[in-house]
Amino acid sequence: MQTIFIVLLMNIWSNGEPEMIQYGTSILSESFATRINCEKKLETLSKDQNLIRENGISGITRRNIVYRYYDKDEKITQEYSCLEVNFKNVHE
Repeated sequence: MQTIFIVLLMNIWSNGEPEMIQYGTSILSESFATRINCEKKLETLSKDQNLIRENGISGITRRNIVYRYYDKDEKITQEYSCLEVNFKNVHE
């Protein structure tokens, strides 16, 4: 099993439902071997976008950095985060 990390950009609808707008290597042409490297890319992408850096929860106990944009009603409308992808090569 191999793990990579990819940047995930989401719009959050008014009902709280997330919608992926960009993710993975097909859009951003990058994947990262560690969450730290992925989060460094997030920091670069979020610069000058009025995003708030917060701690998010990924899975049950894992903490990660997320960048969020809040509207005037203090609802999250966008979120940038790292997505952990685990995959197995079927040819092994």
